[in-house]
Amino acid sequence: MLYATGIDLVDIGRIRDGYRQFGDKYLARLFSDDEIADMKSRRAGMIETMAGKFAAKEAVMKSLGVFFKDGVTVKDIEILRRPDGMPHVRLPEHLGKKLTGKSILISISHEKRFAAAVAIITDEG
Repeated sequence: MLYATGIDLVDIGRIRDGYRQFGDKYLARLFSDDEIADMKSRRAGMIETMAGKFAAKEAVMKSLGVFFKDGVTVKDIEILRRPDGMPHVRLPEHLGKKLTGKSILISISHEKRFAAAVAIITDEG
């Protein structure tokens, strides 16, 4: 069963400008330590990866709106990579408990100027 979807589109230039202006403080405001380590390990394409992760976080937040009326922030949502390279979502325990039995599936894409992501909450893994 499909419970909710979310989609987001991010201008990669906006992310690049924020990172150039604020550096690691910009990263720390939006991403977890594990996400930052993942992005920095991919020097080539780091900004595109950052924009894709941010789009995915926003898409997940939109899909979670069905389940959480109180604030969920981008820092609450981690977009990480499985060993096979596929992206996956990690939520803090207090949020994950509310989604017991459900999966969040995400897809991320980027091209020249934009990064896009879709999130689907389902009971199928």
